[in-house]
Amino acid sequence: MKSFAILCIFGLLATALCQSSRSPSHVEGSGSPDSSVTPDTKSAQKNCTAAAVCYNDRDCNGGRCLGFFNGKCNCNACLNFLTCKDDTACGGLNHACMANTSRCDCFAAHRTNGFPTFFDAMRELCNVKDCNGDNEREACFGLPCNSGLCAC
Repeated sequence: MKSFAILCIFGLLATALCQSSRSPSHVEGSGSPDSSVTPDTKSAQKNCTAAAVCYNDRDCNGGRCLGFFNGKCNCNACLNFLTCKDDTACGGLNHACMANTSRCDCFAAHRTNGFPTFFDAMRELCNVKDCNGDNEREACFGLPCNSGLCAC
């Protein structure tokens, strides 16, 4: 059932990519140029790089940034109880690798980073707090920033 849901999601994304990549120069049946495609739009579409990593629509220069929670902190990168030597094994979350156990403790790391409970982290950080590829280490306490792909 999960694989069917994943296939459906990828099918929807593929459909969105195909539809967004089409920019007809004429409205069907009218024979007149499409007023929504202006010279500025055409030049912006030329600067868009398909499948480029993006964090928001601005990164795509006139295209769309497709993905889930683009430009938001990705708490799913930290997995509790994984063996670690440093925080990189814990998704990069600052203070997540416990030296005494050599295991990731994401809940303790969230507390250390200023979120008293896991629910506080979920409400204020995870898939909520804005970030981009340049500020993810600071904005997300070491966690990666969710990114998408440009559709032109």
